[in-house]
Amino acid sequence: MEEIQGILLILAGLFSLWFLYGKFIKKDKASDSNCGKDCGC
Repeated sequence: MEEIQGILLILAGLFSLWFLYGKFIKKDKASDSNCGKDCGC
């Protein structure tokens, strides 16, 4: 039972890091520097 809990803990940690990376880091790199935030590009 402890092995299953450890695996679930690792999976939850990896998912949270993936989610935070996609939300904050990846979005900033995809934006164009010549375009404003509300131009729809």
